[in-house]
Amino acid sequence: MSGKEFGMRRAEAKQKGLKILESDYRAAWEERLAVYWRQAGTDDGYGKPFQLEERIANAARNGVFVIGRSRALYTEAWDAQNARYCTVENAFEFGRANSGMAIEVCQGPLRDRLKHAYASGQDYNNAAARHARAAADANELHGRLDDLQRRLGRLEREIRAELERKDRVVNDDTKRQDRRRELDRRDLIDAINHTERMAIDAGRQADRLEREMQRLRREIFLN
Repeated sequence: MSGKEFGMRRAEAKQKGLKILESDYRAAWEERLAVYWRQAGTDDGYGKPFQLEERIANAARNGVFVIGRSRALYTEAWDAQNARYCTVENAFEFGRANSGMAIEVCQGPLRDRLKHAYASGQDYNNAAARHARAAADANELHGRLDDLQRRLGRLEREIRAELERKDRVVNDDTKRQDRRRELDRRDLIDAINHTERMAIDAGRQADRLEREMQRLRREIFLN
């Protein structure tokens, strides 16, 4: 890769008492260059434009050589990586992450599908955030509902116990306490009904958004 002439390598080997074969040296030298050009195509192929001519023009400055297979190796590697990059799944995931995607490096017929998949990924991400909020709201409301129902159960047991007391005395004080407990019971029932409706609405919203997310993911393969 350094570009030193074979004669220099042979002289170095002779000084060290070693024997070097030109054919072996050249084969190894070309194989290392083949690795370089293959890797260059791989690096450029994933989201970068086809830069073979620029790579060739800058080869001397970068300390590498152009060999007979350079074009074929670079092109084959670039094509393979570009095919891996330019997929609707990739575009969808880039959109979900709100990361830029170089759709312009992809083949013309694919670009509209990739743009649609990218936008669907963004929509999916928004729906996922709203779904998480709706699911959290539903869980919180169900927790609040459980607490209200426990409080109502305790109050109703307290009311029954008071009414069933054998030594119960009916007077203005006990009547006031009965009315207060009954008002508390009605307030709890109203709160339970209201919270239950809110929990149902939040659950329906979460289900609707989950279906929307599934639709967005499914439809990227239909366009």
